[in-house]
Amino acid sequence: MTETSSNGKNNYFGYIPNKGANAFFLVVWLFLMIAQAILAIPTREIFLGVSMSIGCALELVGYIGRVMGHNDPYVLKNYMMNSLGTVISPVFFMAGIYNCFGSIIEIFGRQYSPLKPINYRRIFISLDALSFLVQSSGGGLAASANQDSAKMGFNILLGGLILQI
Repeated sequence: MTETSSNGKNNYFGYIPNKGANAFFLVVWLFLMIAQAILAIPTREIFLGVSMSIGCALELVGYIGRVMGHNDPYVLKNYMMNSLGTVISPVFFMAGIYNCFGSIIEIFGRQYSPLKPINYRRIFISLDALSFLVQSSGGGLAASANQDSAKMGFNILLGGLILQI
């Protein structure tokens, strides 16, 4: 249920986001993004560091949208920053994890896996990229001013989330 202001405009969040809590998590995601970028260099896990840093940056964008949404929850841009940032970021987290999973299979032995380690990377990261494209296109349509396009965009975004799962 969305709140409505006195001028009849919809509050896209459905409530007023808490500025203090969201500012706290904004700082947490900023710290995690910097830490992931720094830790990637000495560990030589560049793919993991980059994918985790991008995921953290998207979460950061989502929380910036929530902080901005505290001041003006009736602006679609703030809600879309929140939604797209927090919905798309897991794609990058999972890509880093899938890459590590292939390395773990190589370390502990291929006899414990039905797939070759490289196939985990190829299959799951490709599916993650596809779900990212589907979610992004759905999010772009959902942000449109046209009500029919927005509903179709939400359904496409939901389909991308289901594909990701």
